[in-house]
Amino acid sequence: MFAKTAHSHFPRRLIAVLTGALLITGAIPPIIAHAEDTFECYNGGLTTKAQAVAYGAVNSTWAGYFDTARSRWANAGVGASFAKISFATSSITAGRYSDSWFGIYMPHGSYYSIKVNIRSLDAKTSNASTFALWSKSTSTHELGHALRLPDNPPTTKTSLMSHSRDRSKVGSPTAYDKANVKYCLGGLPTRTGSTVGATEVMSADYPTYDSLADAMSAADVVVRASLVRSVASVLMPDLSTNTGDARTNPQYGVRPTAKDLQDLRVPVTVSTVQVSETLKGSLKPGQDIKISQLGGQLDGVQYREASTTLLANASGDEYLLLLRKRNDGVYEMIGADSGWVVQRGRLTSLNGQSTNAPFGATSLPILSRAIDPAR
Repeated sequence: MFAKTAHSHFPRRLIAVLTGALLITGAIPPIIAHAEDTFECYNGGLTTKAQAVAYGAVNSTWAGYFDTARSRWANAGVGASFAKISFATSSITAGRYSDSWFGIYMPHGSYYSIKVNIRSLDAKTSNASTFALWSKSTSTHELGHALRLPDNPPTTKTSLMSHSRDRSKVGSPTAYDKANVKYCLGGLPTRTGSTVGATEVMSADYPTYDSLADAMSAADVVVRASLVRSVASVLMPDLSTNTGDARTNPQYGVRPTAKDLQDLRVPVTVSTVQVSETLKGSLKPGQDIKISQLGGQLDGVQYREASTTLLANASGDEYLLLLRKRNDGVYEMIGADSGWVVQRGRLTSLNGQSTNAPFGATSLPILSRAIDPAR
């Protein structure tokens, strides 16, 4: 069980704002770029462009998607390469997880593990062709984290690393991404292995919503609730090897090894909350529900998802949450931080570091009207 603690900051950001005179922060060599380019680096990536990665328990269809992702980086012209080596420590795999994220990059010090979520990709695409495009885009995106690229970089330019990208069209590193790799992979110390008691920051590729109305439509329930308790847990995918087909079940016809099963694990925190009011859905006041969020302890190491505020670490005592109900009856937020702290009818972000509430909803009346315009 977790007690509430102060929300920790995003890992050290290295930002270069290139104006008329080039300004560099951190021990990073300068690159040639447009005057308006701004870059950030993700500290969970490795410090070399030439890397080795093993494929987890996936069939030939998914091995082909991963091959495409590796080749896109090899052909990006930045000197990056991901050699497929069966005994490599770093890994990339896929599974049918019950959550709605598309992919997760988990750093483990000197290596990493990537998981791609087929269930979410299948739910968001309407045909096999689009599914393949999204799957390849997600796989290439996750490998970008190994090159120190962050999610949602500070640019208006098209980026493979943006959660709001069109995954049907943006599947390869863009000009901005290539410049960002050149910026980030220089002058940084080599990462060492994770140690017990350490904290690693993983990065998840989440669905995005264009407006508050879209977010409300995506939610199965919208509730006001208070935290009862939180416990660490582990999320595993559906490991059936004989259902579905090779496209929608990456383990179809494959027998996972003990190492494969270890690489498929995702640390989560499951919080029990008590509902005080339901704005959408049929939950009753006083009812307890469970909410799963990315992040928690695994093998003695604490993992935090970069854009997720665990309810155990949230800044207030009452929250307003946009939730999706999973098939197992557990709920999840529809996005990384699709919730608010409620204080005297005002809404603020869960992390307490910003007064900007998600989707611009700053009060309960604004949010209520997004659910029902007649309110």
